[in-house]
Formats: sequence, structure tokens, C-alpha cells
Amino acid sequence: MWFGDLYAHEVDERRISREGFPIEKIGNSYLVRVTDRIEDVVSDFNHFSNRRAKLKSLFREGLFMINEEPLA
Repeated sequence: MWFGDLYAHEVDERRISREGFPIEKIGNSYLVRVTDRIEDVVSDFNHFSNRRAKLKSLFREGLFMINEEPLA
């Protein structure tokens, strides 16, 4: 997930990292990976979806347009 200039202030880098999500600061923005492998979206969607739900729970309510995770 990419958090550019408009949303970088929403990111708690330490908390996200502490919860096991790879996070990288790039300029004034953040790149947060849901899993270590992009292939998980296809090969293990259930794992990916659960991780994405966990990651979204680390942000304020209402930040994301999709609130319910389509668990497979």
C-alpha cells in the first residue's frame, strides 16, 4: 500500500513495523507491503486478505474506502 504526501501523516511507522509489516520510507511517503510476496494475492489470497485486514486495523477508522475484507 502506498501512502503519498496526502496520507503519510496517517502512518505510524513503528507500530506497523512492530506488527510485522515491511515498511519503507521513500521521500515523504511510505510503502507498506501486506506480505513479503506479491504472489500471495493469487497463490494464497486468504492469507493476503487476513494480513490486509490486520494492516488496515492499524489505521484510523474511515480512512479506507473498502471496509469489509473479501476473505476467500
